[in-house]
Amino acid sequence: MSSKLLLLLFGLLFFPAIARAQAANEYERGVIAGYAYAKTHFLQLSILHGKHYRNVHVPAYGYGAGIELGVLDHEVTLGLKGFAEYNAFQILAARINAITYLREDRLDLRLLPEVGLTAMGKATLLYGYGLPVAGREMPGISEHRISLTFTFFPGE
Repeated sequence: MSSKLLLLLFGLLFFPAIARAQAANEYERGVIAGYAYAKTHFLQLSILHGKHYRNVHVPAYGYGAGIELGVLDHEVTLGLKGFAEYNAFQILAARINAITYLREDRLDLRLLPEVGLTAMGKATLLYGYGLPVAGREMPGISEHRISLTFTFFPGE
């Protein structure tokens, strides 16, 4: 057999597997819902744009944006955030957040690295430490934080 015919045969036999592997690596969007405690209770809702969350053999990673809503001193406090996350071995998780807490008269900008455990990217328990960037932190929000989040993807 000629080498061209062997190459053609190889391509025809393995093309479906290659196409499936490429489709599995595409980015997918999901929703993250959760709870955070930092001396104040916060509910979280975020949109995630990530890769490999359905594949248990490779690390998952993604980025997104979201909001946090809590009550601090009887006033509603809103947190706007952007984040990036990495789930190694589908059991270890790391997330970096840039979050701005807003209240009627205050603005608190923090850089918030978090580390913890995840159950294949579906449920994640993280501990974080908020580093104030602007130097005007709200006294009712602790630097230490623990959060529990759940990730949902369409079609699951």
